[in-house]
Amino acid sequence: MEPDQCRVINNVLAIRSDPDTAAEMVSQAVFGEYVALLDNSGEFSRIRTSDDYEGWCLSHQIELRSAVDAEELWTVTSAFAEALSGPQPTAQMCTRLSIGSRLHVVHSDGDYVRVNEASNVKVAYWFVLKSCLRRPGISPGFRTDQIERTALSLLGTPYLWGGTSSFGCDCSGFTQRVFGIHGVNLPRDAYQQAASACGVRTGGADVPSALDLVFFLGKRDPRMRGITHVGIALDYERFIHSSGARGVAISRFDDDEIVEEYRFRGGLRLPSPGS
Repeated sequence: MEPDQCRVINNVLAIRSDPDTAAEMVSQAVFGEYVALLDNSGEFSRIRTSDDYEGWCLSHQIELRSAVDAEELWTVTSAFAEALSGPQPTAQMCTRLSIGSRLHVVHSDGDYVRVNEASNVKVAYWFVLKSCLRRPGISPGFRTDQIERTALSLLGTPYLWGGTSSFGCDCSGFTQRVFGIHGVNLPRDAYQQAASACGVRTGGADVPSALDLVFFLGKRDPRMRGITHVGIALDYERFIHSSGARGVAISRFDDDEIVEEYRFRGGLRLPSPGS
């Protein structure tokens, strides 16, 4: 029997290794994303995300919903989108949504769309600036300038182990989210991304090209995976990544701190996007 489908109804859903709010956060999902419900034990539910990550979340932060309407959802493409109580910038902010959030829009005239996801009893709808969203049926686009713009929009995002959102992300959560916005569905972890069939693996002696995923081995590899870090090449000299020290930042491959901390292990070259 196929598991029930649920939608995330919190702006960010923490997915943990065990049914305990103190357990390790292994990943996240963002508002409107679908997850499969594997088990429910009252306060906590065991779920599986679309990238086959499994873990536990708070049950009240998801709700049963048919996945049939998934293709009708609008996508937040800016780093953040404010959900407001009215269609004007001075309206009360109900919540702040992360990049990648999915919304059910019921009216889209003017600068704001009306969204029927409101969970605040004081408001009937949310209103979200249309320029922060991509409507359903529009190609996500896979162009160098678009992907780079998305990556750069997340500069300064704090590093968060297990994070995949604009509020905080780890290295592979950052790369997965950036490319996911543009229709490339990468696996969750850096070592899995290195083995992905989405592109062609390049060696450590190859010069990185713009938009290559670039992989590194750090000083510690406790799980013996051979890859512990990933970023996105901006050109042959620089890459953007999320690291514990700086969050999402731009580094040079020959920066002292990079050379000291990591060994370059090659990249993954995705099919050439349009310029």
